[in-house]
Amino acid sequence: PNITFVQNTPTRVTVHVHNATTPYYLVFRETYDPHWAAFYSNGTEINPSYHIAVNGFANAWYMNKTGSYTVTLYYTLQTYAWIAWAVSFIALGVTVAIGVYGWMEHDK
Repeated sequence: PNITFVQNTPTRVTVHVHNATTPYYLVFRETYDPHWAAFYSNGTEINPSYHIAVNGFANAWYMNKTGSYTVTLYYTLQTYAWIAWAVSFIALGVTVAIGVYGWMEHDK
């Protein structure tokens, strides 16, 4: 097949597959990590058991779908990082609010 990669962010890559006529291995030359996942454009995850390490370091997925389609590769731990950022900012906001409230009460 004809394959093009578009690096959206360091944790998300869009892969355009054109004219796949037989099963193949989609190789992503990023250091292998089991937290990389592949999804079709409809949101369906490609079977995690099809994700393997190749060439001693890279990620690969066995692709048995033919035709033209789009696959998104996503580093799933990024979701936890976003959640941690949100919790941190909420905690900061609550801390500031408590401090302002205490300061205002002290001035009365």
